[in-house]
Amino acid sequence: MRRPLSFGLVFAFTTASLFGQKSEAEQRADIAFAKGLAEMGFVGLSEEVIRSVESAGLSGTLAEEVALLRCDTLYDAAKANASQREKLLKQAVDGYQAFLDKYKSFGNEDLLARAQTSAVEVDGAYARILSASLEDLAGEELTKRRDEARKFLEGAVGRVNDLIREQEELEKGEDYSETQRRRMFQLLLNGAELNLQLAGVQELPTTFGIAENMFIKLSDKAGEGTPWSLRAFIGIGDVYSARAAREEDFAAAKKLYEEAAGYYEFAVDFSMPKDLEAWKVASAEMDQNEKQSRFLFLQLGTPGLIKSWLSAGDTKSAVENALHFVNTWKREGLDLIQPQGYMALLDVAQALVDAGGFLGGNPASGDLKWYETQEEIAAAGLPKTRQRTTLDHALSLAQAVSTEKENKGTNLQIRAQRVIGTIIQRPGVKVDPSVLIDAAKGEFAASNWSAAIDGFKRTVSALALQDQATQQEKMPEVLWHIARSYQRMDRTLEAAAVYEYTLDAWRGDPVFDKNSAQGLYDCAQLLKKAVKGDATIDALAQRADDRMKEVGSDSGEIDFRDAEKLFAANDFERAKAKYATVSTGTVSYDKALVNVGLCDFKLGRYADAIKVFENYLTKYLKSAESATTDARRIGKRKEATATARFYWGLSEFELAGSGSGSWQKVVDVLGTFQDEFPEQNQLAPAAMYRVLIAYGRLNQQAKVKSLLGLMLTSFPDSKWTGLGATESYKMLKAQFDAEKDPAKQATIEREMAENLQVLNRTSSKPAFPNMRQESRHWMNLAEWATAEEVLQRIVKQFSADPKLAEDMTKRVLPDLGEALLRQKKVVDAMTVLDPLVKDEKNKASKSTAFDYVQAVGGWLEVQGTKVLENAGGATKKEDFEGAIKPLIQLVEGTEKWTTEWYGYKAQQIYFVLRWSALDGKQMDTARELMNYMTTQIGGAAQFKADGMPEDTRAKFLWLASKVK
Repeated sequence: MRRPLSFGLVFAFTTASLFGQKSEAEQRADIAFAKGLAEMGFVGLSEEVIRSVESAGLSGTLAEEVALLRCDTLYDAAKANASQREKLLKQAVDGYQAFLDKYKSFGNEDLLARAQTSAVEVDGAYARILSASLEDLAGEELTKRRDEARKFLEGAVGRVNDLIREQEELEKGEDYSETQRRRMFQLLLNGAELNLQLAGVQELPTTFGIAENMFIKLSDKAGEGTPWSLRAFIGIGDVYSARAAREEDFAAAKKLYEEAAGYYEFAVDFSMPKDLEAWKVASAEMDQNEKQSRFLFLQLGTPGLIKSWLSAGDTKSAVENALHFVNTWKREGLDLIQPQGYMALLDVAQALVDAGGFLGGNPASGDLKWYETQEEIAAAGLPKTRQRTTLDHALSLAQAVSTEKENKGTNLQIRAQRVIGTIIQRPGVKVDPSVLIDAAKGEFAASNWSAAIDGFKRTVSALALQDQATQQEKMPEVLWHIARSYQRMDRTLEAAAVYEYTLDAWRGDPVFDKNSAQGLYDCAQLLKKAVKGDATIDALAQRADDRMKEVGSDSGEIDFRDAEKLFAANDFERAKAKYATVSTGTVSYDKALVNVGLCDFKLGRYADAIKVFENYLTKYLKSAESATTDARRIGKRKEATATARFYWGLSEFELAGSGSGSWQKVVDVLGTFQDEFPEQNQLAPAAMYRVLIAYGRLNQQAKVKSLLGLMLTSFPDSKWTGLGATESYKMLKAQFDAEKDPAKQATIEREMAENLQVLNRTSSKPAFPNMRQESRHWMNLAEWATAEEVLQRIVKQFSADPKLAEDMTKRVLPDLGEALLRQKKVVDAMTVLDPLVKDEKNKASKSTAFDYVQAVGGWLEVQGTKVLENAGGATKKEDFEGAIKPLIQLVEGTEKWTTEWYGYKAQQIYFVLRWSALDGKQMDTARELMNYMTTQIGGAAQFKADGMPEDTRAKFLWLASKVK
């Protein structure tokens, strides 16, 4: 916050400037005053003071001070003005350079040193602006901007390198001061960061190593554990993280990210350890200032630490460090610095979004803990008030950044809004409307009425995708908040319109019905006072009176809501009794009738539940007692009808599963549910799943297949579709095992693969065995591209699990290599298979070794009467040299003159033939191998031998024509 200017100070300056020539002391006071104005953000006033001082005529050191002050003022202005920051920083860069060019040979040493340090700092700030701008560009504009950034950084790096060399010369002197020592630290830090930024805009990075060495030098000079050293460790983490981002090889990138995380973690944990007991001991005698100083390194190191663990596939470590940051912040009552602290907060929010799951604990006291599943947090025994989703907390953090006054109009606010947008609209993530409601309530509580309206409108859009029950539960509250926000903004007519719509379309909540009726009444009375004698306003006031009377007399809704609360608390016996007390004239009477049966269902009384549902659907709805023209009751009735039909079917399902019911009855009750209740997008796929199982139990496999196809079309992302695919898979597996015809087996296996594909794509967290089985099916079916896609996902999701290390090495990666090879992606296949074949501890199978040899050297393929060559991925002699050993082991480790041996021998000759293109001496080896086969096989000219398949014989004939 800007401090108010002292009138006395301003008056003293302005009146003094009216009189004659000032003394040097007075001029220095004016310079100091101008500097103070700039530091407080009053850049315009500072410029006026500088111009006034200059107009009086300056010489010597005073002229230098004012010239440098002008540069400093531009830098301060850039810090204070987000919208003009790039322009002002460029002016500051040019200003400092002009100052150094002018005064370098004869200027004041202290001023020159300060100018040099500031110039490097401004170079870094301007470079960061340029680099950040690249994220939103593409095409020619991106190329032009990247070239601009590269050229600037090359110049900046050259300037800072020159200063470091000068400083190193001064280090050799005996009078090397502490000030010079600190200056060297700052130069090394800035130089390392500039080299890192330069590597980021180079097509082939060449300065990563220079940046790392500068950070190491800084740490060594400052001493391990010092603030400078901790900052250097964070910088080294930045280097490894940037290198990983440019690395195309997955395993290499993962290793670099893990190394980056190690450096970040050292700085973070050294400053404020995650171990609470260790922190309590370390902080026992610390004051708040020291804690705040240490917290700086959490703000600087946490973003890189989180991103590195996430990129390495270690979600747990990323979330642990994200929560260490927010827990420490809240527990210790610390302040966030601009902008790093808020940037860290956004990275924490994004990590929580990516991780998913739940948080337990109290955010205010800083004891949050992550739970991956609902079951885990339930097992922890935390009260509901101490449980929330990660999305909920991420949204609150992002909104805290977005609404922070100092962040308004800055890139931080834009980033925060993007995180919020990610949470709300992120593909594959369904945000519970309650999360959006809580977020919008935060704006409402802060009196940010426009933002609150936007938030609640987003919630309305989200609720439109929910089932009717959820809409009925949430919509009255959401709409009331929108209307109330309009009312607080004095937009009375809009508020009245929303209140009235809420009462007409979404009545049923006893609390918000009354609130909306009161709000409508208040708005109508206010409008009536402001606009007298208007028929439209008078009619609105009359409707408001009517609504007040209507909601005040509906005691049955209060009984219904009380029953709902008991039901939500799993107190089904008391809920059932309370539902039975709801009076016949109540809007929710139909729902109360049906929910009596729902309580029986929850209590396991399925036969009793069926009686209630059947009585409601076949008797009550057809009776005169049920007749109504109330649109609200009709709406509730449709929902009640769907609930009765669904849970009648589920009751029949439970009875059939226990052996006391009929599977055909399940089909009779639920078979057309999705057609009769298309708006029930949650219940419909659940009903179809039960019908699918019933068809299976009735041995109607054709109907199982047809219904699963319908589920895939209508509800492709539903968990019930995934579960249906699982059930169908089990049925198909039994058929497959019983079938003896290979062609029919292949047809069944394709269905099995497709079923698992559905399961794995609809599951939020696919299981390794399911994904592995799916990949095996595609491999068996020679669907290589599909197999590759599944195997790549397996590697990405499970490669970090040590329990699966053997599966990955022995089975998954070899299959991936084969899938790539069969698609002729030979270079990719080489990359995957090379470490497997050369691993002495985990000896590769024959098939894996053979795939590797083919990936390197290529192979022959027989199609009809033609022998075709398939090129391998080898580009240099060393590639062949690395693969010849496993090839020789295959040949020598196989019994001679067998079918398998002939195949390996043909591959060996072809491999050496291809090798000879890079190393001419290998042609002699190829001839020796060919001559051996010619002399050893009877009927050498035709290569006919027992155990040699015709395809292999064709290969030998082709090789004989090439190896001469």
